[in-house]
Amino acid sequence: MKKYFFFFVMVFVLNACSMAELEANPNPTRTMDSSVPKELPPSFLERTNILPFPNVSFSFVEIIDWYNEDHILYLEESDERSYVYMYHLFTGTSELLFETDGWIVDLKSNVDQSLFAIQTYSTDNKTSLVVINEEGQTKRIIEDLGEEYSVFWNSYDPTSMVLISFLPDWKFVAYHLDVTEDQLTEVDLTHPYVQWLSESTFAYLDWDEFEPSYHAPLVIYHTDTKETTEWQEEVIAFASFTNELSLAVTVQSPDSLYSTYTFYQNQEPYRKIEMPILNTYSEQWWVPFYTYDSVNNVFYYLRPKYSSDYFSYEDGYELVAYDVKEDSERKITTFDQHEPLSVSPSGDAVLIGNRYERIYDVDRGNMIYLLEDE
Repeated sequence: MKKYFFFFVMVFVLNACSMAELEANPNPTRTMDSSVPKELPPSFLERTNILPFPNVSFSFVEIIDWYNEDHILYLEESDERSYVYMYHLFTGTSELLFETDGWIVDLKSNVDQSLFAIQTYSTDNKTSLVVINEEGQTKRIIEDLGEEYSVFWNSYDPTSMVLISFLPDWKFVAYHLDVTEDQLTEVDLTHPYVQWLSESTFAYLDWDEFEPSYHAPLVIYHTDTKETTEWQEEVIAFASFTNELSLAVTVQSPDSLYSTYTFYQNQEPYRKIEMPILNTYSEQWWVPFYTYDSVNNVFYYLRPKYSSDYFSYEDGYELVAYDVKEDSERKITTFDQHEPLSVSPSGDAVLIGNRYERIYDVDRGNMIYLLEDE
């Protein structure tokens, strides 16, 4: 499925100007206000052992994401037909959730895993977006709006989303959609990536296509009034989570060795960490893979050991768990490659890998390979 994900790669390598070569340096010290680092709180939930897949079918494609705290979703393809299954991590059993003719290009769940937006590509070259509930029942079908779709679920309203419809020649149209209604409201956006700040506001970087830069103003859009307000002036990347927590990436200059990751609580600065920069020598800014556990306030991310050249860096990436509330961090392990992460709804486990083929059990502190037969 990820072979179709050229847009989602863009989420992690955002617009920037070319930079001078970076020198290798050790990791900087953290810049949080807390004077004494604290240990991460242990999980209070006692779980049974996570079971790898008992067998991997020839039609297996990949693990997609979480269904709930006990189940993950995986994709199979056979005879030009696609199937999404739920796999129970503690019993090793599977159950069919959704099937369709053609191929499944993407699947994204809403904030409470009650709805899933599934992008499909049919055998007659048509793209559709199907929204199903947790029982696999179809709630909405969107067709004939574009050649590809991107979905940004509202973290504060489970039925609301911003839908980006990509047209030929890299053009796009943005819509605000409530799955329970039949009306799509067009939204005037300059960049096809948004992050929700509240039930009625989302933010985006207002890139100027005629004046390329490594930063852009961060703008807030109000869905009720359709008005925009500028929040910050020079931001490289932006992400928002639940509990009014958000994250902005900034840098002092294009040739800096470290970028600053500022966490905001209710749009006020809350915590800061520094990240070594991997230089791409292009108009793409490297941002590490990350995932946020909103239950335990833990930000998981992959950190290079020092600033360097992205294409020649080979010294691995540290998987770090940073407790935003307690202002403490813990290094879990080191990976050879830079790979996607996805934390479970309860925060008890983290899927890792290009096919989410590994899972880190937070309770026990061990790594499990889910696809043992490969």
